[in-house]
Amino acid sequence: MAKGSVLWSETQDKLAEARYFLDQMRRYKYDADSFRFVLSAFLSAARSVTLFMQKEYGSRPGFDDWYQQKQAELANDPDMKLFNAKRVITVHKGSLRLRGDHKVEMTASIHPVGSLEIKVVRADGSVEHVSPVPHRRLRRLRIPRPRSFVRVSDWHFEEASDRDVIVMSGAYFGRLQALVEECAQGFGFPANW
Repeated sequence: MAKGSVLWSETQDKLAEARYFLDQMRRYKYDADSFRFVLSAFLSAARSVTLFMQKEYGSRPGFDDWYQQKQAELANDPDMKLFNAKRVITVHKGSLRLRGDHKVEMTASIHPVGSLEIKVVRADGSVEHVSPVPHRRLRRLRIPRPRSFVRVSDWHFEEASDRDVIVMSGAYFGRLQALVEECAQGFGFPANW
């Protein structure tokens, strides 16, 4: 397989496909349907990396022993199990269920009469800053035109509700990339080259 002027194995090409869909996840973070669709494509491409690796390198001396050890390591990795389970769902059972954390930003015009106090309230409820605005400065206070919007700031799997799907996917991709690099270093080009 050729990518530009560089020769790639099928395994490396499948890894590049997974990277493409990971990049698309970042691009479509704010579009719920598009995000789910590219996440599904990422899961499928990423899972196929090791399947392509087995097909390409399976006849190489020592590969089977090396890969059995790697399979055991992957089987004990909770994130690898989770990503495989999500791929099974999206390919064989139905749509993925995700939870989005939403960030609401709102700006509105105000017309203070007497005094104005500005508070910054964090998501945990703590007040970071309280600033009374002196009456004499109220006339110079400029508030932007009204607008409001809602954006998803993070997507989460139900099983890992405290971790962002994009961050987790990046780490998952990194593990696969390291595995592909280790395989290429240990076993060279695939047998079908």
